[in-house]
This record gives sequence, C-alpha cells and structure tokens, in this order.
Amino acid sequence: MLAMDNLRDRKLAEQRTRDSDIPEYLTCPLCGQVMIDPVTIATGKTFDQQFLKDWFEKKGLVCPLTGEPVSGAIVRNERIRGYLKEWEDSKVELITKVQSRISYKP
Repeated sequence: MLAMDNLRDRKLAEQRTRDSDIPEYLTCPLCGQVMIDPVTIATGKTFDQQFLKDWFEKKGLVCPLTGEPVSGAIVRNERIRGYLKEWEDSKVELITKVQSRISYKP
C-alpha cells in the first residue's frame, strides 16, 4: 500500500510540475518537481523528503547542494508546506472559474 501511495504522490508531483507558473521555491532542487513533503536539513536547504532520503542512501550524509556533511536529521518545512497549499488552492480556484465559464449557457 505504501508503494502505491508513493507512486500516486510522484504522479501528483509530475502533474503539478507540468504547470508553467510554478514558483522555484516550491520545486525540489534534486528532481526539479514540485515538492510533496518539503524538509530542511542542517545547511538550511529544503528538498522533497523522498528524494533527499534517496540521495542520502546513494551518496551518504552530505548536503546535495553544498556538499557539507550533515547529521541526517530532517525537519518538516511548514512554511513551504503552507506556500504549497496556497499555490494549490489558487490553482483549484482558477480551474473552478474556467470550468464555470465553459459550462455557462446564456
């Protein structure tokens, strides 16, 4: 079940990334996709948790951007999570407006 959830999350990230107006601070520097679970490490850099864990497994406990050794401790980035929610809500609002205009029959 966890694998299916992860696959669904990745597909959602890919769908989000197809939008052209994605703020750069919402994308993971490791994969270039919109973050699903933004986390921050000791260097102050933020990544999508799954991609960061994959990096740590393959490359060791170093910051992917600075190359500095890190402890592996990660903290959920609630600020970026809030920005993601606002961005998603604005997309839903825009889609709803467009759909209502399409279905409008004078």
